[in-house]
Amino acid sequence: MRINEQKRREARAADGPGRWGLLVHMGLLALVPLLMVVPTQGKMLIVPLASSAPGASLVWASRAGALLMGPGPLPGSVLVDATAGQLWLPALSNGAVLLRSNATTCGKSVEF
Repeated sequence: MRINEQKRREARAADGPGRWGLLVHMGLLALVPLLMVVPTQGKMLIVPLASSAPGASLVWASRAGALLMGPGPLPGSVLVDATAGQLWLPALSNGAVLLRSNATTCGKSVEF
């Protein structure tokens, strides 16, 4: 009985990455379009994906050196001016996505 079980394990290992490996690969492929739409420097929209405190994005973005420009069009989103290199790690660790933005806050009063 043990020989058959060992053969099954070897056969599964030879089949490929398995279900978890496939999910990881699909997740990495899903990030490719995001890398293409985020500018390296300039105006970006921080969109939190996780439900967190309303001002959480403001705190970690300002600590990362981003210039806060105003609230974004999506709930909890924030418009900032920064370099993507400053914000990638904080955004990932706080469950947020960086997107290209052409929005401006000129002429509007901004309150946080």
